Amino acid sequence: MKIVMLSNFLNHHQLSLCQELARLTDNNFYFIAIEKMPEERRLLGYQNYTDFPFFIQYTEEKKKLIESLIIESDALICGSVPDSFFVPRVKARKLTFRYSERVFKTPFTIKNTLHRIGSMLVHFIRYQNQTQYLLCASAFTALDISRFGCFHNRLYKWGYFPEAKKYEEMTDLISRKKHNSILWCGRMIDWKHPEAAVELAKRLRNSNFSFTLDFIGIGDLENRLRKFVQNEGLDDFVHFHCSMTPDEVREYMENASIYLMTSNRREGWGAVVNEAMNSGCAVVGSHIVGSIPYLIQDKKNGLIYRSGDMEDLYSKVVYLLEHPEKRKQIGLEAYRTITGLWNAETAAQRFVNVCSHILNGEKSPDLYEFGPCSKAEIIKNNYYN
Repeated sequence: MKIVMLSNFLNHHQLSLCQELARLTDNNFYFIAIEKMPEERRLLGYQNYTDFPFFIQYTEEKKKLIESLIIESDALICGSVPDSFFVPRVKARKLTFRYSERVFKTPFTIKNTLHRIGSMLVHFIRYQNQTQYLLCASAFTALDISRFGCFHNRLYKWGYFPEAKKYEEMTDLISRKKHNSILWCGRMIDWKHPEAAVELAKRLRNSNFSFTLDFIGIGDLENRLRKFVQNEGLDDFVHFHCSMTPDEVREYMENASIYLMTSNRREGWGAVVNEAMNSGCAVVGSHIVGSIPYLIQDKKNGLIYRSGDMEDLYSKVVYLLEHPEKRKQIGLEAYRTITGLWNAETAAQRFVNVCSHILNGEKSPDLYEFGPCSKAEIIKNNYYN
């Protein structure tokens, strides 16, 4: 089976999946990047992965080769690229998987509704046919798509699959974690809400909790956060670190007891959640982040709080601080979730299997109950609205 993955650029959140697909297809897999890595990502510690044999960077000189690979492959995985790259294949009714985070990352308003209808018509509805499927890289993609009747019964759970490390003695690693250590990592921008973490720190300090909060990352809000910490006398509790490589971030996660994911609905997936869970952290995550409903079972392998609700965030973190044994158990279950289900090896194997069933004439195979490549349900309950 020949599989081609088409996306903007290759990063460490996709690399493990690509390596697994290359292995499963006897190196009959290709990742085509239509852009070079943005400077912003490089400053955040992202690395270039151009030396892998499956990697092809789009250039005018390689255009014919790339067009041939796209049209001739048995299955195409298509991410964030101009429609012109995959339309000839869709029109030829060849097996195509588009993958998408949630489509509507801001709430509906009267002003934006017409624009959204137009966008759906242009990018999704007009290309509909029974050979096109959607990999939902957010728990809310199915809801957004269902509003327009697209991909009926052809929606599968997906995501991002950074390296899933396996530790020989995970219980020992969890036991060695720094006492009451909290970690926040990412770009310090408005919709990731790092200010919620420093407000949390203030409340914890005022309640006489012993803890540390580490920030990793840079962004527009960094100076404001540093000033808040200084003005509130939180310097002994809150520590700022610049951007780091993925391996350096993992070291901090391995030492952290609690990981905070405070983003709003604009966080399409949030691969740091995978990484923190893989590192045995007890994740406290905003309910509207794309990965949270897929990865976290509340109170079993993480805690979910209502986005923007500081009281809810505070109470969930306090619970973990006051119940260290429960926190360790949650961290261990988080690790098992990633190494046992939500990882590149499982996703790649399941994807190849789903493709085989479709290519053999099964229109909408329903092969898995949970995890990657299981059918994506529409989340409608009040907690996730």
